[in-house]
Amino acid sequence: MDSGKVLPTLFLLLRLLPVWTSPSPTLGLSSRLNVNDTLVSPWGHFELGIFAFGPSQGPKYQLCIRYAAPIEQVVTWVANRDVPLSNKAYLELSTVDRNLQLFDPANGLNKRLWISSNTERIAITAQLLDMGNLVLMDSNGTITWDSFKNSSTTDTLLPGQYLYKNDTKRNTLTSWLTNDNPATGKNGTYTFGWGTLASVSGPI
Repeated sequence: MDSGKVLPTLFLLLRLLPVWTSPSPTLGLSSRLNVNDTLVSPWGHFELGIFAFGPSQGPKYQLCIRYAAPIEQVVTWVANRDVPLSNKAYLELSTVDRNLQLFDPANGLNKRLWISSNTERIAITAQLLDMGNLVLMDSNGTITWDSFKNSSTTDTLLPGQYLYKNDTKRNTLTSWLTNDNPATGKNGTYTFGWGTLASVSGPI
């Protein structure tokens, strides 16, 4: 075969091959995370997404961080545990106040259901770290908000995360209402934290 024909053909085949790219661990200003999108930590240990819970006939959705497959996909953080979402919900990093904001068009005319408590308003990116911590960072890489320190209630403590209590706020460990419902609920949930060694809400 004419070698002069082989090289152009090989070059064309290489150009047609799919290019593999790793999932981005960051979310930029005005970027959206929709249902079926995921934000994956650099080494693929954790993923952030709007995931379905409950029966397949009528699942409810929540913005969660969980261990990524092939590890058992245990949920470690839920943004707004007591308000389920529809499959139209999305997360956005606002260009106005530089906060992560969770919206659901199917819930009260695109009502905002959750917002990160970033008061500095200088964040330019959201990133999911390999320790399972969702952070907002400024242009210098300084963390201005993180989910480890600003989650009022979770049911999981990861390495590097801790329970705290001060004059204005504290966080607690609170169990899920059921195995497929992360709501804190009024009945049948356990709570553990500073100032409350352990408590139970309602009858078990």
